[in-house]
Amino acid sequence: MLYNNIVSKKKKIIIGCSIASVVVIAVIVLVLCLVVFKPDPGRSVQVVLSGEQVYVQAQEAEDDYTYRFRFQQNGNEVFYDSASRTLDITDQLWQGYIALGQPYNISVCYVDSAGVLSGNYGEAISYTFTLQLAAPALQLEGTTISWQAVRGADFYTIRYALDDQIISLTTDLLSYDLSNLHGGVRSISVTSNSASANYRESVSSQPITATIHHELPAFQSASLNTQNLTLTITSSEYFSQALLTDDQGQEYLLSDLTCSRLGNTYVSSVVIRSVYSQGRTYFVRPVADSYNSFSGSATAVRI
Repeated sequence: MLYNNIVSKKKKIIIGCSIASVVVIAVIVLVLCLVVFKPDPGRSVQVVLSGEQVYVQAQEAEDDYTYRFRFQQNGNEVFYDSASRTLDITDQLWQGYIALGQPYNISVCYVDSAGVLSGNYGEAISYTFTLQLAAPALQLEGTTISWQAVRGADFYTIRYALDDQIISLTTDLLSYDLSNLHGGVRSISVTSNSASANYRESVSSQPITATIHHELPAFQSASLNTQNLTLTITSSEYFSQALLTDDQGQEYLLSDLTCSRLGNTYVSSVVIRSVYSQGRTYFVRPVADSYNSFSGSATAVRI
């Protein structure tokens, strides 16, 4: 009986030790899982462009972990701690930490409540930070649109639709006289632009609709290739029609012209074989309508 009691006690001790060992092993495995298999935020870092700002976004952390963003460039490192997984590149951040227009390798690591790094930095991604300019707010007074200066902008692009073309022109001023545009009921928008690679063009402003009356300029030049009877016209403005007149006073409407832009000059070519007569002199001028007038002189066609 004494022997049986001793054996029973030994079994209990062995069983107790086995249970304790299992608990210890389970705890060790759990800790290893938390350390080794904890998701790495750096492997899901994204750089997101949104409006005027740039966002760096990491994988969402668990519990009370926060984030440490690391920006590396040419052997230098800059760190920024954030409670949010979305880091907004605001003025305060990029002026104190990040240089616009410069490439950085970005990675993220978790930080625990004691400020200690938890795990390693994830795989870095490369990105060059730029900011999008704000869009100007337009005002219309008479025939003039105006806007306030946009920080970072060096010039502004004015756009409007004409036929099936989008006409664009630039100015470094803060206003523009719409009577310089081709006449008609036009919807005009403006974007902010910078000569610096640190800034991106803004989105278009809210459009302004205006009724425009315009004085058409004379064509800059007109020449005729007598071999294929192609008439080439140049102008400082876009045009889709022209009026050809001969020295007998006969007029011919040249319509549906294909106009291309070369720098600040618009060029259009059309074959006039059906109307050309050898030995006659020809002149060409823009076509006026209820919104566009022409009081200048017709341009002589060089043959």
